[in-house]
Amino acid sequence: MVTFQQLSRFYARHSQGKYILDVGELRLVFLGGATATQHARAFVRDRIASVSAGEIDFHLESGRVVLVHVFPLAAFESGQPVDLHALLEHHGLIAPLYATDYGRRFNLDGFTTLANTAGEANTYAYLQVFRNGAIEGGTTGMFYDAQPGRVAPTMLASRTFAETAVGFIGRAFKLLGILEVDGPVLVAVSLLGVRGVVLDADHYSLRSTLRPFSRDVIILPDVVVEDRSMSVTTAARPLLNALWQAAGFERSSAYEPDGTWRFD
Repeated sequence: MVTFQQLSRFYARHSQGKYILDVGELRLVFLGGATATQHARAFVRDRIASVSAGEIDFHLESGRVVLVHVFPLAAFESGQPVDLHALLEHHGLIAPLYATDYGRRFNLDGFTTLANTAGEANTYAYLQVFRNGAIEGGTTGMFYDAQPGRVAPTMLASRTFAETAVGFIGRAFKLLGILEVDGPVLVAVSLLGVRGVVLDADHYSLRSTLRPFSRDVIILPDVVVEDRSMSVTTAARPLLNALWQAAGFERSSAYEPDGTWRFD
């Protein structure tokens, strides 16, 4: 939209350059954006079901999984596959969620990097880039036993979760730039197999705030990021607040009350 002398015009681009959208074209643009968001959310649900059922190309070492999705809304509009070979030279950016050493390969869905446990039988972290540019990261590695050998709840490391999720989202934004995928993205975070798990809420007193998750699958409210140049910590704040609230807290301990990121 361009505003000049109290008049606003909406522009689009085609092979001949820019042109002004008429009312009918504007309606299609807005409806198309809503449809793309619905497709992205449906894709997330489908992937959650696939990971939960083990219908993926590798075997996760545990059913407790953190999933992070970054979906460019344009992925459901253009229908054109991205050039996945462009990723091969960016070793640091294509690392799995919560891992640094990994193997990589192409697969039916697109391109994946995997971090495996000893013996290579089980995967504890991965990155999947789909042919349409959608990006998924998963890991089983953020959970730990608070008191090994004793009856105690499994914990989710909150600071590790916050820093890893924010870092992955930032890397995903850069990968989309490499893949030349523009426009808004939907960011979604889900936790699988977490009924009874307790959030290690960092600076809170665990003794007074142990509140296990009551649901086995937690799908946090997603966030649509219109401008990928914005601070990733700002973009991720609603997601992290929602997870802490799922554990009974007022807000995420990764932020100060004014929204300042605590872990710089």
